Amino acid sequence: MSDTITLEMKKRDVTGKQVRQLRREGFIPAVVYGPPRQDALSVMVDWPTLRPVLLKAGGTEVVHIQVGSENIPALIHTVQRHPVRGDVLHIDFYAVDMNVTLHTSVHVVVTDTEEYGKKMGFEVVQDATMVNIETLPGNIPHQIEIELSMLKKEGDVLTVADLPKLDGIKY
Repeated sequence: MSDTITLEMKKRDVTGKQVRQLRREGFIPAVVYGPPRQDALSVMVDWPTLRPVLLKAGGTEVVHIQVGSENIPALIHTVQRHPVRGDVLHIDFYAVDMNVTLHTSVHVVVTDTEEYGKKMGFEVVQDATMVNIETLPGNIPHQIEIELSMLKKEGDVLTVADLPKLDGIKY
């Protein structure tokens, strides 16, 4: 739902334990797979190029992966990290068809919970932080914000029906 995010990557032939050498050289191994592709594509990218894309795209923005002359729209599916250092070890990109709806989850953010709770005299508790949606890949919102103004008294509950209506998105 924002500007196009492009990530230039290179094909890689190195697989298995041999990718350790790639990591030592500053490259992050990745794979691109999904229904539009016939087979998985093994790729690599250097960390300084990847980092801003991870921060901007998260798991909800479509990343246009450039491998040579090929442009592959994809979502970041899984980021594997080192358990102690937190370094990115591997990334899975899920290739998408921009004209086919998909099911995904998006964060639900409740704004001003503490302030509203103090104002109303009760504590606001958010049980669910994600909601499932169906939409085209280009319409996936980064997050869905909900206002607490519908809560009038202690015990009131907000449900999926109370989420804002967004064009092209089904909850």
